[in-house]
Amino acid sequence: MIGDVSVEFLLTSLVVAVVPGTGVVYTVSSSIGGGWRRGLFAAYAWAAAAVRDRVLAAPVVLRWVRRSLGTLVIAFAARLAVADR
Repeated sequence: MIGDVSVEFLLTSLVVAVVPGTGVVYTVSSSIGGGWRRGLFAAYAWAAAAVRDRVLAAPVVLRWVRRSLGTLVIAFAARLAVADR
């Protein structure tokens, strides 16, 4: 044991740091298969999805999104109800 950290924890941390995740694998395979532009787009899409998950995980944001979408559905239904056929 090194300090307060075990050797098993250090080895596991090293494996997690060295082995690429799904985002890295997708970005690299897109770059190899479609060039640097496709790889750049894949990296942007992966980062945007990560940010989206973090933002939507916030309870205030999730409540705001649900209320906004509900309002939009009601407004769309009202517009359809009064539309000329």
